[in-house]
Amino acid sequence: MEPKPHPDPEEAKGQGQGPPAPNSKERRGSDGKCRHFDLVYLASCPLIVKEMNGVIPVEPLDLRTEQKAFMDTIERSQKRFRFKRDFATVRRLSTNLMLGCRALHYTGHGLHNGLAFEDECGAMHIVPTETLRDMISAGAKGGEGVKLVFVAACHSESAGRAFVEAGVRHVIAVKLTEKVADKGAQHFMRTFYLALLMGRTVKDAFEIARTNLQAAPNLPSSKMEARKYMLLPTKADHGVSIFPRLPAGRMEDCTDRLALENLPSSVDHFTGRSYDVQQIVECFVRERKRLVTLRGEAGIGKTAVAIDTARYLLDRGGFRDGVFFFRFEGCGDLDTEEIAERIAEGMNLSIPTHNIAKQMKRSLHRKEALLVLDGLDEIVSQQGKRLKQFHNFIRDLLDCREIRILATSGTQIGITRGVEELIYDVKEMRDPDICKLFCRLTGGRLTPDKLGLQAEPSFYSQMEIIMALQKHAVIKDVVKGHPGRCWKAAELFREELDLKRVVDAMQKVRRVAEYSVPRSRTLKRVSSGFTVCPSPSRDRPKSDGEVKNDPRPYEPVQPDCFPPGTDYDKRTEGMTGHERAFWDEFKPRTYVAFEEFKARLSKHFCHFAKVQRPLSKEDLHTMCVSVQRAANRSMPIDHRGLSVEAFRLWWGRWYIPLIKTVVRIRAIWDKGYIKGVSYSKTKARNDIIGGPVGTFLLRLSGNNAGCVAMAFVARDHPHKEVAHILIQVGKGNGGYFTVKFDTGQERAYETLEQLVLECKRVTILHPYKAKSGAFGSSEGENLQEDEEEGPS
Repeated sequence: MEPKPHPDPEEAKGQGQGPPAPNSKERRGSDGKCRHFDLVYLASCPLIVKEMNGVIPVEPLDLRTEQKAFMDTIERSQKRFRFKRDFATVRRLSTNLMLGCRALHYTGHGLHNGLAFEDECGAMHIVPTETLRDMISAGAKGGEGVKLVFVAACHSESAGRAFVEAGVRHVIAVKLTEKVADKGAQHFMRTFYLALLMGRTVKDAFEIARTNLQAAPNLPSSKMEARKYMLLPTKADHGVSIFPRLPAGRMEDCTDRLALENLPSSVDHFTGRSYDVQQIVECFVRERKRLVTLRGEAGIGKTAVAIDTARYLLDRGGFRDGVFFFRFEGCGDLDTEEIAERIAEGMNLSIPTHNIAKQMKRSLHRKEALLVLDGLDEIVSQQGKRLKQFHNFIRDLLDCREIRILATSGTQIGITRGVEELIYDVKEMRDPDICKLFCRLTGGRLTPDKLGLQAEPSFYSQMEIIMALQKHAVIKDVVKGHPGRCWKAAELFREELDLKRVVDAMQKVRRVAEYSVPRSRTLKRVSSGFTVCPSPSRDRPKSDGEVKNDPRPYEPVQPDCFPPGTDYDKRTEGMTGHERAFWDEFKPRTYVAFEEFKARLSKHFCHFAKVQRPLSKEDLHTMCVSVQRAANRSMPIDHRGLSVEAFRLWWGRWYIPLIKTVVRIRAIWDKGYIKGVSYSKTKARNDIIGGPVGTFLLRLSGNNAGCVAMAFVARDHPHKEVAHILIQVGKGNGGYFTVKFDTGQERAYETLEQLVLECKRVTILHPYKAKSGAFGSSEGENLQEDEEEGPS
């Protein structure tokens, strides 16, 4: 029997009808499942966004808090209201439209020309406005269609207008140029839906929600937040009640039931692992892998990643018969039968007490489940018969077609026959992510003055605090991207409230032992005949390019490992001025270790360029790389140090052009408005990609000696795009800073400040500083060619 739609509210007014009773046959199919919903709530929480230039992690939204607020609102109304919660994918949206819904709510990331949905593997799937319009139009055929759409996403005006074009009578969206705060969005949603469920018209509910949001406590700029929401179409009559006479009763949640699970709660303040979770999800969903092992040192976050991955798959209905978590840390004395008994008990399997390991294969034959086996280090370190029995047990489990295993261990499980084990190395977190974690763990006690920032605390944004924290020794020298060390450092800071004391205490007593694991953050197949080779250390900074034929920058050695040269005067013949003064510090040696060279270079740079800001450790590393690159053209590379001949080549080709540039931008350099030579193009892109169009930063090029590079967010749709400009420095026709455009034309500027101020396409110096405040004001004209043609 075909499901009957709700009667139209306008028609119901004249006929004296309300919505059908919740348990009527019109609302249910032959299998008893709901076929028509008062509201469908779609949430989108992609983990990454894939672009042509690479993959960008997406910080997950707090969907649980928002959904809880939504559920509390419906329950408070005490109305018999049928709704369904689902995730925003194209397939699920189409399915819910065909089943029928009176109102549609979307929460997630908004774009200027579409909405961000999820794909089946957790990556962002951008659905253009035209596709949204066509889907809503197609779903309305043969039925009444959707009457109300609430698009709770930033920049969602264009998506809202697409819904209007598809025939939706009432649409709430956010203005195209605006972003909304999470707390403000939740407050608006609660008030709006409560008024709507109590029978108010769409217009009244919208005005009530805006008025309440303006008066909301503990919400900065609440009046501005309220003005960001708009009711479309603007000239239409919204004096219509979507739910005019809902009967009193309990809400009816038609959300698909989750499978069985015994997952522990997620780790507090879990952050910075979106990319890792998505990669593992893709292994199970798209590649259909049966055994994935998360490998890494103690405290690196293997268990946290495993739990979050399992939760992500469970929420999206990935395993029909359940997701089960088993902790085996410190259980090296368990034999295979005892391990099998634990798993059988956790999955509530009815198995005879003898020969459980063999019986499980029969019980799980037709089940679709994910088993998370945590802390297998001691079990897989066993030898002989016990290890072989464990391997056979895992192999028997995976003989069941739809059973999947996610394991965590310091080493691979090591099954070499019949099962392909996929190893995923959980690595250190990125500096911005580990700084966010540290700030959260300190509970607001990390104030700007603790980082040496002198102005009033209110002057600094959270982003500026995080950037200052990245440069501190507690992150660079102690934590080093390791979550376990971060938790310990934060615990010490809450006690001491002094970062220097934390650094001293952590360096004296290492709480987390160093553990050698392969460094590559890629998926590796491990099977008979294959080995995994470790990659270079993560601590090595990377310049824009690597030394030809060898990725290592240098090997640290003792300064006295090279004997004095016997022909010093001959080999330094022709050196004059600053060049000779620099090398004479090493006299009579003609070969110097890189560590000693760095110490001399650090002092010389500030004196030679007459600047206050020294080179960073990373810049000094990159300088050593540049020495090898300069010497590579005419002599062999020695990764321990440099000869006087290599130094002379580097001095003229690389160092002098750099010094001349720094002298010309001395004020910008000392203020920290330009990054050093170690700051690569990729890092620049990753840092500004999350900002609005016009966000930019400057850096000294690590590939082109003496040049300045500018990266900026060029566009926001159809996808984020970061453009890069190479600025040549030297006396040109009209100035010292020259930009070349795609057309072949060039334009020179007297100062770098003038170039930045006259460029229309850049507005905000990363992270959040207006360019006029950083570089002054410009009297010149704005660059029209810059916007129309774009620099090459």
